[in-house]
Amino acid sequence: MFAIYYGLRRSEIIGIKWSAIDLHNKTLTIKHKIAPVNDNGKYRLEKSDKLKNQSSYRTMPINDELHNFLLDLRQKQAENKKFAGNVYNDEYSEYVCVNELDKILLPNYVTRKFKDILQDNGLRVIRLHDLRHS
Repeated sequence: MFAIYYGLRRSEIIGIKWSAIDLHNKTLTIKHKIAPVNDNGKYRLEKSDKLKNQSSYRTMPINDELHNFLLDLRQKQAENKKFAGNVYNDEYSEYVCVNELDKILLPNYVTRKFKDILQDNGLRVIRLHDLRHS
């Protein structure tokens, strides 16, 4: 939804924190990212407040559909945390795009799932990044 509505980069989507979402005023502020880096042949994720360029820092309105989705997601994450107990991973609890155990969604997973969604719905396969230029 973030890619479709806003044309966000994959690293920006994964880096969205709950603190960047104002559910009362219905705004989303992009100011953080999580990107894969190659550290001497070892793949790791790097959290950063440094975006690609100055215009990458932006605040956008949240429409009703996304607002409702985020309200539901926040509730589901709270339920998952309660259910999982001490196996819940608090390292990414401030992030929106996490799995049921609060582990951050990996960049390649996001790319792969986007392709799956397109194929499952009989749509032409495009790159996730192509939504930035639609």
